[in-house]
Amino acid sequence: MTPMEKTNPTTLSVGCYELNIKTLRLICHRADGSRTEQALSFRECSMLQLLILNLDEIVENERFRNELWENTYLFSDASLYVFISHLRRYLSADPRITIINLRGRGYRMTFQQQQP
Repeated sequence: MTPMEKTNPTTLSVGCYELNIKTLRLICHRADGSRTEQALSFRECSMLQLLILNLDEIVENERFRNELWENTYLFSDASLYVFISHLRRYLSADPRITIINLRGRGYRMTFQQQQP
């Protein structure tokens, strides 16, 4: 069972982004009122969902492997890094969002609230 199948919400939000799990779309709502959409692959969407649901917590490499790769023989740290690189690029319009690599352990998404 993938993370998408375990949760009920259709959309998740972080920063200026809205992740639509059903349509595999990442929507960016910009401050000027414009909006952009990015189509995601099933795996990219699942990874982003895991990171958002576990905001400020470490998502272990092993968890990505077990939940998102049906055949763990096809999984490698290099392929995981490539997917994380894509997600970082997709989320680059909001500098408050970062995905931190915890070498050898996993990744953590953080969201820095703006100071008033």
